[in-house]
Amino acid sequence: MSVTFSTVRNGDVIAYTREDFDPLLSWLSGALSQAIELDRAEVEYAKSKMKGFLFFWDGYDAEGTQSRFAELERGACAAMGDALGKEYTTNLPYPFGGTSRLDGLLKTVYFVGPNMNGPHKQWGAHADRLHDIGVRAQGITIDSWQGEAAESYRRKAVERANDAFFMEDLARHNQWAIEATSFLQTMIAEKIKAALEAVKEKLKWEKKCDLAVRTKKIDEAVARSGDAGAIGCDFYMRTVAVWDAVVGLPDVWLALLNEDLDWQSSARRVRDVLKEAVVAMEQRHANAGYADGLGLIDKDNGVDDQERHAGVSADDQHMKDSLF
Repeated sequence: MSVTFSTVRNGDVIAYTREDFDPLLSWLSGALSQAIELDRAEVEYAKSKMKGFLFFWDGYDAEGTQSRFAELERGACAAMGDALGKEYTTNLPYPFGGTSRLDGLLKTVYFVGPNMNGPHKQWGAHADRLHDIGVRAQGITIDSWQGEAAESYRRKAVERANDAFFMEDLARHNQWAIEATSFLQTMIAEKIKAALEAVKEKLKWEKKCDLAVRTKKIDEAVARSGDAGAIGCDFYMRTVAVWDAVVGLPDVWLALLNEDLDWQSSARRVRDVLKEAVVAMEQRHANAGYADGLGLIDKDNGVDDQERHAGVSADDQHMKDSLF
């Protein structure tokens, strides 16, 4: 289930997981399966009430009607697949074989937790260590030292302290950038959830769609008009209702993907600038011979390259490109 991370600069960041979305997505897919099942049962019930003589009149095409019902089922299943993706539509009468825009959005949403638990914490730890290095560098004095050598040492200590604080600031900004990106991902997750919940609300069947109510209506129509009464009933109301409810979701996902691309681009620019600044600072220290003692790049006090440049705890290229 979702986990909330409290941050100083960006408020609460909620990391949603599959457990938050699976029940809702499965429910929506199941709603279509149920709709088709009930619609088929309703048609079969109507057939059972017909005497059969009208099957051969010019105004009724039994085979064509059944074919149109099948087309409705295929169309509704395709719409559900476009909305939810292959994973959640494998149990439909006509499984979806393609991909949905929702797939990429959910992949992005599910990485908030790993990024907050991984790179975000790592950058925070690096910033804390760099702060400690700066404080220690500021506090180094050798009272017995006098003259030019002592003054040179003090200048280097101050320089190292300032460099440490500067790199601390870079690390903090990297951490805050991850927070901000994760916060935006949280907003996208909540928009996805709201859109799915709105569809679910639409699909709460009205009493008139209950099979018992519908079969009673068929009985009444047959009693009035015989086979023509059964033929004149409206069928596949439920399947059409589900189709209408989900058909607009891909456009919602497209709008969110466009938002996604905007902040991905911004995130990449910030990430690249920060990386260049950190690498330049490390090179400065390496050239100056600061790799020992209180240097900022030694194995004890420094920042491991794999951690420093870590983006996400996975191999997904989309996420590597969009985060830090």
